[in-house]
Amino acid sequence: MTYWTGGARIPAVFTILVAVAMVTACTNPTASDDGPVPTYAHGDGVPLNSRGIAGWAKGLGPGGYERGPGAEAYTNPDRAIGPASGIATDVVVLGQGGSIVLDMGTPFGDTPGADFAVWENGIAVGNLVFLELGRVAVSSNGADFATFPVTARRDTAVRPGEAVDPGLYDGFAGVHPVGTGIAFDLSKLSQTEEVTQGWVDLSKIQYVRITDVVGGKYGENEMVVAAEFDDQDPPHPIYDPFPTIGTAGFDLDGVAVLW
Repeated sequence: MTYWTGGARIPAVFTILVAVAMVTACTNPTASDDGPVPTYAHGDGVPLNSRGIAGWAKGLGPGGYERGPGAEAYTNPDRAIGPASGIATDVVVLGQGGSIVLDMGTPFGDTPGADFAVWENGIAVGNLVFLELGRVAVSSNGADFATFPVTARRDTAVRPGEAVDPGLYDGFAGVHPVGTGIAFDLSKLSQTEEVTQGWVDLSKIQYVRITDVVGGKYGENEMVVAAEFDDQDPPHPIYDPFPTIGTAGFDLDGVAVLW
């Protein structure tokens, strides 16, 4: 990834290939045929070869791929279709504030435990992760989307290339390192307006949308301030790496429905 660093915004390079060296990637993993099918809770990590995976995204949905600023490489949305690879460069880059809508093929619904999972290409650094956050929403008709509530507890801006504590973020995609997805439970949306008004049917989810979280913006005196806020009362700033260019924003590897 390429970043601007420091007040002078001097270009520096933090390549996505670091993840390849740090993680033993698994291409087209095959789940074991032995043992029980696991179930996951909201926020759990889901390995690529989990027997809990029922199927992967089949194509783009309404709205497709909307690339945001700073997405200059890895911009083929087909990389988000089908099984996640666990390879850090086999992703689609959303850019700052960019989004993608995926068609999951067969509609799925709210069942006990988590219902689907999202994979990004974060880099593990000890107990920390170099992460890029995404908001996740679902739809049954392709027009109305219910968005999972998020909570952020980081109080300071995140520097380019800085690894952070993933435990400070709840409800986001992108908090696990490459090769591990994050599970989402549709029941967390039961009280959203879109669901209570009947605009989104949690028993017939067809589409999943991922939207990059813009991790900051320049305020007075070139200080980085929050560009987005979470769903707490009062809202708390959301910080993830800023500024970023080149492969800015959320890097999507895949989305899967869980049994």
